Amino acid sequence: MKYVIVGGGSIGRSIADSLKEDYIIVEKDEKTYEELIKQGYKALLGDARDKNFMSKLQLKGSKVILATNDDEANLQIAEIARKLGAEEIVARVEDGSRIEEYAKAKIKAIACDKIVAAEIMYELSEGRKRYFEIVVSKRNFAGKRLSEINIGEGCTVVVVFRGGLAYKPNPDFKLEEGDRLGIICGEEIKATKKPFEEVLVVVTDSKQKDKVFREARMFAERFDAELIYLYKSQGSIMCSLITDEIEDMSLNEAIELLKAFEGKVDLMITNVPKSRKELVFLEKFPVLLAKGKEDYKNILVIVNTSKPEKLLNYASAISNFFGETTVLFLNQEQLKAASSIMESPKMKTSLASHNPLVEVISEVKKEYDLVILSAKNDVGNLSENVLWKVITKTNSSVMVIE
Repeated sequence: MKYVIVGGGSIGRSIADSLKEDYIIVEKDEKTYEELIKQGYKALLGDARDKNFMSKLQLKGSKVILATNDDEANLQIAEIARKLGAEEIVARVEDGSRIEEYAKAKIKAIACDKIVAAEIMYELSEGRKRYFEIVVSKRNFAGKRLSEINIGEGCTVVVVFRGGLAYKPNPDFKLEEGDRLGIICGEEIKATKKPFEEVLVVVTDSKQKDKVFREARMFAERFDAELIYLYKSQGSIMCSLITDEIEDMSLNEAIELLKAFEGKVDLMITNVPKSRKELVFLEKFPVLLAKGKEDYKNILVIVNTSKPEKLLNYASAISNFFGETTVLFLNQEQLKAASSIMESPKMKTSLASHNPLVEVISEVKKEYDLVILSAKNDVGNLSENVLWKVITKTNSSVMVIE
């Protein structure tokens, strides 16, 4: 058996659901065990602290996942599992103050309060908003501005879909027949009017931690966002700021952990990568590569994508909360398609008139506090080498939108 999960509660079941096969759950409580069997889980009834019982599982080469609510039991079981040849032991820490004990026992520990990181993300992403869409018709809002319609108390329009494009709403936006309104109702309406609610802060380079944390806190204060920290300390992955002793995290470790967060946070803030291969993060999240800024007084948006709507939506929101923003379009078609999306009065447009590459390099040299660009990079003939230099050779923090 490749995976042995100790503990058949909600966490153990969630892990089993992710694994789908090649696992067994060990559960000592008979009632819980019977529930597991009825629900279709592969389980054994027994106490994992019993060495004789565990020896029957043939643990050599397996991964043991400790999903109990008991640190003492976890440490005892880990010792038994290691002696029986377990290849790797992963545990959820109940009491964060005991993280050092797990480190000494060479257990890969996750200290995220009461639930593992993936479960935290599920809690954050499920059931927190009530979202639905309505189609605008002649009898229903057509010809009216958003400021003139009443969609109900405690509800707000968060997006307008028209002709395959998504538009951020503003009071003067005039509705047309066939428009679809994305509406959210509920207690969290105030927060949903802002684009960043849950922000994941990941530190893979310990030398850059202070810069990342400082800029992340500044960003969160402006957007009233919740910061979720993910970093390595004493050989374990932590999900809350309880120590200053942060270690470097390998690319493979980071990628494995970030799988649980994909599509469930609004932004990832991290340190400047050491190598280009670390830019794999950009395929999963909008990413802010932080350099310790305490404000974004001047912002540059490089529109290097043929589908600039998402890039400009983010840029508009950030511009509303920060300083003057220069939007550099690299061709005329982008400007035509996207001009109606930009809402912020702080945004000033500029069109590359000759060689986009030369103009981008010239503009970047002005050292903006923040540069926003697209990971698609399919307009302007900007090479990956140019983007890499923007990220690593300037003093600007860089936000990359997929």
